[in-house]
Amino acid sequence: MALRAPALLPLLLLLLPLRAAGCPAACRCYSATVECGALRLRVVPLGIPPGTQTLFLQDNNIARLEPGALAPLAALRRLYLHNNSLRALEAGAFRAQPRLLELALTSNRLRGLRSGAFVGLAQLRVLYLAGNQLARLLDFTFLHLPRLQELHLQENSIELLEDQALAGLSSLALLDLSRNQLGTISREALQPLASLQVLRLTENPWRCDCALHWLGAWIKEGGQRLLTSRDRKIMCAEPPRLALQSLLDVSHSSLICIPPSVHVQPLELTANLGEDLRVACQASGYPQPLVTWRKVPQPREGRPRAQAQLEGGLLGLGGHSASDTGSGMLFLSTPPVAYEIHC
Repeated sequence: MALRAPALLPLLLLLLPLRAAGCPAACRCYSATVECGALRLRVVPLGIPPGTQTLFLQDNNIARLEPGALAPLAALRRLYLHNNSLRALEAGAFRAQPRLLELALTSNRLRGLRSGAFVGLAQLRVLYLAGNQLARLLDFTFLHLPRLQELHLQENSIELLEDQALAGLSSLALLDLSRNQLGTISREALQPLASLQVLRLTENPWRCDCALHWLGAWIKEGGQRLLTSRDRKIMCAEPPRLALQSLLDVSHSSLICIPPSVHVQPLELTANLGEDLRVACQASGYPQPLVTWRKVPQPREGRPRAQAQLEGGLLGLGGHSASDTGSGMLFLSTPPVAYEIHC
């Protein structure tokens, strides 16, 4: 056994902390791995060896990635930032990490993802974003991740997935959207996912109307191969008559939308200069239409502008001048269809 000791010595040396090569205070550095977890850090520490390939920064209080904080770490392959206090990601935050394969941002305080947040991560394979406060995924959010294979978005508050939010994810094999606030999802949103093998959509408050016709049919026709038996139980939350029923058990004739009908009172108003006007709009339909108003003519420069106050379907206009005559437009939107009505 004594003859083998010299052969084991290099291996043992690799496992020892490399203080001599430079290591941030209180962190532990092993060869190409640096551990700085649970140190109450507020920023990425200075002095991380530039050859680091795996960096643990989990369980700290990091609220922001300062510009250039990761710039020296071009060799990084795995970055673990879960359980911190990150509220936003700046555009190009990871631009200096072209070799990054895995990025963990689970359980932070992210409310949105800015365009360009993932620029430079062309090699990224796994992205963890679960347990944040994301409410909307906007078009082209993940456009710069062509090799991403796993996207974990569960346990957020996502209520809107725009049609092109997942554009560019042609290599994605796993998408987890479970335990969010999704009421609907479009066929177009999933079309870019040519390599998808696992899809998780459970525990969302699904609105079972005409907009989900396609999802039930898609699952029955072949999409079920992407879903486990548990994941196929996509339960309806709305309308009340379908609540707690599985989408797959609801007939197509029951998945209905009711086009909006509008009642505006009064349709025409005449007022003296300076008088206030109030116009009430009642809109019904399913899903419930959203009502917005916009005045068509633009006031000329130098002319006083009428003050508008909106309270649901009630439009109040005050401080009228002679320039405020004209028609208006009432906009109704019932996702995924928008209606425009002239009043």
